[in-house]
Amino acid sequence: MSKINIHSLQSNNTVVGDNNEIVMSTSHYSQDALLRDEADRFNQHNIEANYYIASGHKNFINELRLELFNYYTVESKSIFLDQVKKGLIKYIKDFEEEAPDNDLSVLRKMLMFIDQEINELPKIVQTNSITMKGGRTKVFISYSQKDRSFLDDLKRHFKSLEDIVDFWDDSRIEPGQKWKEEIELAMNGAEIAILLISADFYCSDFIKTNELPRLLKKANEEGATILCVILKPCMFDDFKEINVYQAINDPKKSILALNEVQREEMWVSLVTQVKNIVNNKVNSK
Repeated sequence: MSKINIHSLQSNNTVVGDNNEIVMSTSHYSQDALLRDEADRFNQHNIEANYYIASGHKNFINELRLELFNYYTVESKSIFLDQVKKGLIKYIKDFEEEAPDNDLSVLRKMLMFIDQEINELPKIVQTNSITMKGGRTKVFISYSQKDRSFLDDLKRHFKSLEDIVDFWDDSRIEPGQKWKEEIELAMNGAEIAILLISADFYCSDFIKTNELPRLLKKANEEGATILCVILKPCMFDDFKEINVYQAINDPKKSILALNEVQREEMWVSLVTQVKNIVNNKVNSK
């Protein structure tokens, strides 16, 4: 009997063999990576190879449905669909730039079907009101770049929750990535949103037109949790769409007005609340 010692399994490798003993280092094994790799392969055949041009969107739908039968869990289907959607969005954008006069209706119908499939999945897991990735809850941070120093303080305290929280802010965007698309994807996956409130936050056109509407919709329709932190004195009470959510601190006692010890205590209070939200939702499964 042969022994295969796999210390690093890349997502594009497959190990097959009868009567083989496989010793696998799970620290390098990522089911998420394997699923996304399969989704990329699916896109290469059904989208990038222009298969859809001859077959139309209905054949693409049939192929996607057949592919989804290969995955047994909601989480696996969700990861696979998310990656297929990413690839299709990128393909549509590239196609628009290269041939802006071409008809994109077939591609948009394909995208619409993917969204329908994704929207069906939460009905199965809606009672959990939580999206998990590798056992961690996604937390999205919305803030003004002018308040970056406050974000750095907050992130120090979230180190203790790294095992259960996937903390996302725009510093996670890698060079060469399309930043708007990455922010959209992060918001779509987040089940907790932390808003770092200040006058600069309200003055940000991107926050007002892109982040807030999406995050508030997730809260109203999908059960996402909104947590507000008042960084600096501002007209928090005048913003009715946000002040319906309880702030971590009194608007009259902004983070800026606190001494060092009080600030640290406030950040600990926020982290504790996030931890309690995560634990309560996990325990309710």
